[in-house]
Amino acid sequence: MLRSLLEESAAENAALTDDGWSRLVAAARREARTHAVDDRGRPFLYQPYPPPDSEALVPGEWAARYVDQAARYWDQFYLRNQLNAYKDRHYLGRQFDALRGFPSPPVVVELGCGVGNAAFPLLEEGLASFVYAVDFSPRSIAMLKAHPKFDPARMRAAVGDITAGSLPPELGPVQADVATLIFVLGAISPDQMGSALRTVATGLKPGGLLVFRDHAEGDLAQRRFEATGGKRLGRALYIRRDKTLSYYFSVDETEALFREHGFEPVSVECTERTVENRKEALRMDRRFISAVFRLAGPPAGQGAGV
Repeated sequence: MLRSLLEESAAENAALTDDGWSRLVAAARREARTHAVDDRGRPFLYQPYPPPDSEALVPGEWAARYVDQAARYWDQFYLRNQLNAYKDRHYLGRQFDALRGFPSPPVVVELGCGVGNAAFPLLEEGLASFVYAVDFSPRSIAMLKAHPKFDPARMRAAVGDITAGSLPPELGPVQADVATLIFVLGAISPDQMGSALRTVATGLKPGGLLVFRDHAEGDLAQRRFEATGGKRLGRALYIRRDKTLSYYFSVDETEALFREHGFEPVSVECTERTVENRKEALRMDRRFISAVFRLAGPPAGQGAGV
């Protein structure tokens, strides 16, 4: 329908400017939506994404592109947002008592460090003696190293893909007491999550702790995806407007995933928080998985030297 409408108008509008042609295309699309019918003779409803109750997924070739080009999309994310994408995560010491359970500040390896929103608070609050930081966005690592709080005596950062199965060699040998995955695993395809956990294990001492926090099923953001017919790549896996991935975890699924890759649960819970925007009179229900796991082996002791 759309093609025929455009072809019928082409001869009469051969001298159209680009702007005029754009208006013609828009008008043709409106006409097509008005008159088109589906294969059962019902009016055709134009929807850019599948409706919320649809089982339709993003086509396989597009889904593969979102996964394969994830580093590019995250680099573009930091180009747009610079240091302002996330607030510093000063809540980590309150949320995770395990971070305060060491006789001296531990050595930490942070996977998916971004621009340091977790690394810098950990150092400032005495929850880490040294931080190894990894992210696969070259731009985020460059901004991290250029940050006035960056101290090479207390932090080493490198570009790396945490789904590669090993940490980037630029970090040198890493045997940390604690690893963090803070809103990182949910930005990875479920098919690659196991590889990411194997990478974590290479940088942890036996008995070391893994601190995990991510979005839980039923979170406001997921409900918005469903209500608007957002792009879905799989069960609980969606693509944001900036083309980065967003996965929503359950408690049972999280425990099973980590157990499968050698991490024993210390604590796993779904936490709920209502955020109020008084100016807009909005109440937003947020749901997160907050967990601590221990890598198989004896408990990690005092923070190691660098």
